[in-house]
Amino acid sequence: MNKSRKHQTEKNKSNKSNISKAECTPTAGRNPINISKADRTLTALSRLDGRVYVYCSDRRTLQRFIEDAENEYFHYRDGVSLLERKPDSIMALNRDRTVNYIGYAGTLAFRTASMVGDQPLIRVDYRKYVAGEEDFIYRVGK
Repeated sequence: MNKSRKHQTEKNKSNKSNISKAECTPTAGRNPINISKADRTLTALSRLDGRVYVYCSDRRTLQRFIEDAENEYFHYRDGVSLLERKPDSIMALNRDRTVNYIGYAGTLAFRTASMVGDQPLIRVDYRKYVAGEEDFIYRVGK
């Protein structure tokens, strides 16, 4: 392993150790994210410090997600409206008001990982989020 790669690996290890266990694993039993009921928007979710995956458990919730995305001017990365291309039940939300499919690797990460790259994975149960429930984090294994 060359010096720069070894330095980068050590740097990544030290960065990961600065993130608390609650930030890395939102499934730890309580919701570490505080978004007021009045500010329950996709924009608020997109501003969280981490990689945000939104889970829609049923058609009604998925339809609400699409409507909210349209109302807040979110779109796919290529500029296409969510009304023109059906979203999956799990979508990634980005800070630049875009959404994207997560594919097989993202679905696997959603089910098993606490990090996506160097960012904590934040799993949002959108039905609970829009209902105003205090704990809207999706729990793996439910």
